[in-house]
Amino acid sequence: APAEPSDIPPGYTCAQLRLYQGLGYTDDIIYQCVTPSVCVQLTKTHVKVFRDLNMLMARPDKRSLGSWTTWLGVLLFAGLGLVVVPGHKLLRAREQIITTLDTVIEFADYRSLCGLLEHLRAVVLRGRNIMHGLYHPHGPTGASVEGPNGLVHVTDLMHKQLERWLVLLSQAGGVSSK
Repeated sequence: APAEPSDIPPGYTCAQLRLYQGLGYTDDIIYQCVTPSVCVQLTKTHVKVFRDLNMLMARPDKRSLGSWTTWLGVLLFAGLGLVVVPGHKLLRAREQIITTLDTVIEFADYRSLCGLLEHLRAVVLRGRNIMHGLYHPHGPTGASVEGPNGLVHVTDLMHKQLERWLVLLSQAGGVSSK
């Protein structure tokens, strides 16, 4: 049975009443809309705002229109409710972890690895604890003191966490967004 007006809390807005939704992170913007006509109007508005503010839009090859898109380096399949990490990102993370565990690497490369793992952590819905100990080289006694060419020496805790990440990466292809 439909809800009676008295059953609806004051100030409640049903998410299903929205005709469109927008998400943005710096210059990476994504929109979702309910019908083709809303999509046309939303696209016109987006272009007008960018022109009025004299902002550059993304290159044509980075733009997309349809039921899926790439946003912040991951694939979003709206109709399926999936967020998918491209295979090349997973392989790059795995290769960088193995290199870090097997050799002494430069801080610049290690910092890049930590950034990639933070990105993947958000996609696969893991807590901050999965990164515990991995920021030791960033600290006042770590390799960062010597600049980007400083050598990172893996501690026992870092080794344990990177081993955990190798297991996690085998399961980190994506996540349901429903």
